[in-house]
Amino acid sequence: MRNVDPAIQEVVVRQAVSVTGYAPNRAARSLMTRRADSVVLVASGAGVE
Repeated sequence: MRNVDPAIQEVVVRQAVSVTGYAPNRAARSLMTRRADSVVLVASGAGVE
């Protein structure tokens, strides 16, 4: 909300978020930013007896 006047942000945007119960969708955000903000760990059983 960087481009929204703080007064409008408080009155309109935050009120709408509160009324609708809006929550950001992480999957949709990762599609837009092309970042998953995830860490992957791959472990192999090679050499383990």
